[in-house]
Amino acid sequence: MAKVKGGRRGRDPRAAAARAKASDRRIETLRSYYEAGRRALGFNPEGGRLAPAPIAELAVELGVEGDTIRKARDFARKYSGRELEALARLRDRRSGMPLTWCHVRELLAVPTDSKAVRSELQKLTAKEGWSVRELRSRVRSRVGGEKSSPGARSFARPSTPEDALRRLVELSESWLRYHRAVVDSAAGGPLERPADPPADGAGRERLDPQGTAREVLRKLARAAAAVAKRLREEADRDVEPGGVGSAKAAARVGRTSRIKGPPPAPGS
Repeated sequence: MAKVKGGRRGRDPRAAAARAKASDRRIETLRSYYEAGRRALGFNPEGGRLAPAPIAELAVELGVEGDTIRKARDFARKYSGRELEALARLRDRRSGMPLTWCHVRELLAVPTDSKAVRSELQKLTAKEGWSVRELRSRVRSRVGGEKSSPGARSFARPSTPEDALRRLVELSESWLRYHRAVVDSAAGGPLERPADPPADGAGRERLDPQGTAREVLRKLARAAAAVAKRLREEADRDVEPGGVGSAKAAARVGRTSRIKGPPPAPGS
C-alpha cells in the first residue's frame, strides 16, 4: 500500500499559498492607507485649516468614506516610516497573520505623545491574539474614554481646534453610519417593536431602553445645536468689516474644543 507523502501532518501547499497571499494583502492594505494618509497630510497640514473638499475628492478617488481618509491621515501623522515597518512585521500568535486595518484604527485612539503605550498595545495584540473588540477595550482602559459608569474618564483634550473639529466629525459620522445601517433600515428593523421596560420600579428606572434612548437623543440634539450655533458665530465674526485676525479667531474656535462630541455608535 502506497504511503501518503508527508503523512497526516503534511501541509496543503495550496492552503499555505492562499495564507501567504492573504498576509501580503493585509500588509499592502496598511501601506496603501499610510500612503493615502500622507497625501491627506499635504491637503491639511498640522495647524492649518480643515480642507474638506480635497479630502472628499481623495475619498472618491480611492473608493472609501471621508472618515477613512481622516483615519489614514491620523495613521501617517502618528506613525513614522520605521514604526510602520515594525507594525507590518507583527504576526498574530494564533493565526500567524499581520494585524488588520481595523486593529490600527483602534490603536490610533492612543494619543500622539503616548507612542510607548501604542507600541506595547500593538505587540500585545499580536502576542495574545486580541480581536478588534478586545483591543478597543484595552485601549480605552489605558488612555481613557467616555463611559456610562460613575467616575468615568473624559475624552483626551484635543491639542488644536482642528483636532477638536475633526474628532467631532468622526464621532458624528460614526453615529450616522450606525443610524443608516441599523436604525433607519428597512421595515422590520430593530425599532419596529421596541422592547418593553422592566415591570418593577427599580428595574424600570435603571434599564428602560426607550426612555434612556429618548433622553440621550434629546441631549445629543441640544449639544449639536449648541456646536452649530457656536460655529456660525465664529464664521460671522470672521467676515465682519475690519474683522479679527486669524490668531484671535483660532483662539475663539479653540474654546469649542471643550465641547464633547456625540457618543460613539454602539459597537463602534
